[in-house]
Amino acid sequence: MTEIILDNTPIEASSVVSFWKVKLQAGQTFHTHPAYIDALTQSARFVTNENDKSNLDIEVFVNHGWKSFQLFEKLENSGTYETLVKMKEGPGKLWEGDLVLPRDERIVASFKGIIVRLFLMSLI
Repeated sequence: MTEIILDNTPIEASSVVSFWKVKLQAGQTFHTHPAYIDALTQSARFVTNENDKSNLDIEVFVNHGWKSFQLFEKLENSGTYETLVKMKEGPGKLWEGDLVLPRDERIVASFKGIIVRLFLMSLI
């Protein structure tokens, strides 16, 4: 992530992500590099960890998966992408939200039901 704009009230953010530092090792082949997916979903963790209600001295939110991920076009290593994410508090220690990658007037990718889980530092 190279930029992020966080709105604390609805727990949402816009971020800019680029992949130019991601390098493939010899023999590796991926449809979509795992580092791309991790980079795209970082804003979901960021909004839950860095909002005004969080207390990083005693808690941390980590990725717990997602319900669906749709990729509508190939992600390019030289590309720069914007993400839009909105998270809501769910049951127990889970937060859930959706993330989209808009580009021009189309959606490049969509994560539905991104789940982040709260861990208390004393339990880690």
